[in-house]
Formats: sequence, structure tokens, C-alpha cells
Amino acid sequence: MKRRVIKSVIVTILALALFCSCSFSYQHYERGLENYTEATSSYGITSKSHFVGKQFLEDYHYADGDYYYEICDYYFGDIIERSFVWLIYNDGEIYQSAKQNKLESRNSELPSFDGAEAYGFTFYINYELQFPQTFTTIGFNDEKQTLIFIGFHGYSENGDNKAFISLAETDFAAFLKHYYGEWYNWE
Repeated sequence: MKRRVIKSVIVTILALALFCSCSFSYQHYERGLENYTEATSSYGITSKSHFVGKQFLEDYHYADGDYYYEICDYYFGDIIERSFVWLIYNDGEIYQSAKQNKLESRNSELPSFDGAEAYGFTFYINYELQFPQTFTTIGFNDEKQTLIFIGFHGYSENGDNKAFISLAETDFAAFLKHYYGEWYNWE
């Protein structure tokens, strides 16, 4: 009997350790502009009207760039979905046209955020469902002739992500570093 109880306790501890070591119940990841699709996102953060759009990528020829997308549905209700595209242009005229196109076709404006600066980039909201939980931005750096597109959806009941999500309003540079630092060298 005593052995059975000890065995049950050990199995329970191992099961809890295994359960706690898994940080999310679902994860999906994509990388590379060749893998960019406008329909990946659950919350519209990669749709052509809210994000970059395949036609935009074809119309404004860039010299270099990359695309990242990830959704993590964590246990206990937290969801983080993020998308990111950076594009570098060698031709200043194409860069300016691409930038103007995106700035003029924005779906939302958020005066409290528009014009935010971080790491040499100036950011404008392109779409926001409920800032800072769900939004897309366009960022540009005229000196580097670089455009950045960010899509974000975050939901957190009370986990660590709740504090990080709110950084989009209070410290956008820290928000970028936390959620997009592994995908782009901000320095």
C-alpha cells in the first residue's frame, strides 16, 4: 500500500513537471517573404489591408527584407500573435513612393501614438482594433531607407504578457525589443 502511494505521488509530480514545462498549447511559426500570406492571421494582422500585402511587395521592389510570423496560444488563456516585415530599398524614389503609399492608405489614426519614435524609426498606426491589444503599424527610417511593418495581437488575463503588452502605450522601444528583438537588430 505504501509503495502504491509513493508511486502515485511520483507520477503526479512528474506529470505536473511535464505540464508546467510546456509553455503553450499551440504554436505556429513562419519565416521568409516567400512564405508571406495575407490569410495567416486569426486577427487580421497580416491581411493586405492592415499589413503589407502581396501586391505592395510586387509593386515596390526592395533590395532586401524578411518576414516573420508567430502565434502562441499559451496555457491559461494568454495568446500572442505577431507578424513582422522589414524591407530595405536601394532606390530612394521607390522607397519614398512605398512609404507615401502606406502612410496615405492607413486604416486608422491614433494621435496618442502616431509619430512615435524608437531606434531611429518613426511609427504610425495602420490599423487598430483595440490598442495596444490588436494593431498594426508602419515604421520608417529615411536614413536607412527601411520600412518596417508590425502586426500584433495579445491577450493576457493576468500573466507576464499583460505588462509587456501595455508597453506599446508607455515604452514602445521596450515593446519592440521584447516582442520583436529576436527578429530584428534594433541597435
